[in-house]
Amino acid sequence: MRALSTVLLFTALLSGSAVARDVRSLCEIVTKAELRAALGGKPAAPDPTTIGEETAPTCIWTTASGARIKIEIWSGDELKVVGEKTAGNYFASRRKEALKFGGAGLVATGEAAFRTAFERDWNGEIGVLKNRCFLVFAFEHVLFARALKFTKAIAHRPCVPLL
Repeated sequence: MRALSTVLLFTALLSGSAVARDVRSLCEIVTKAELRAALGGKPAAPDPTTIGEETAPTCIWTTASGARIKIEIWSGDELKVVGEKTAGNYFASRRKEALKFGGAGLVATGEAAFRTAFERDWNGEIGVLKNRCFLVFAFEHVLFARALKFTKAIAHRPCVPLL
């Protein structure tokens, strides 16, 4: 049942054209072109051992040069694992921590968003709250400007939380 819920969540995240491609995994929520632009190179196919759930539904893409993007979506039961009742509560907690250590709020990204202090402008996280989902985008060796553009593209797609 949980796997079905995850598939439904990520199908809802997709734009209409992506849904028409018959999405089979959460790793298909972004296009190859979006990944290539953000990573600055050709993304490797996600390693099946990294697809699925750590605690929240997750997918990771990498390049041979070491660039990496990881997306987590927090909603529903996953929040109980980290001691939070709602995605909004967890978002607020993570935002507070990010701001305490040099992060900043972001505008025009979901309902609310923040970024951590990007080390050397290319390692950090962007958190987005949207429709009771908390999306965490983690970047390694990805310039902040590319990370933000990538995040905004995904965050503008519908998000339906797991129940």
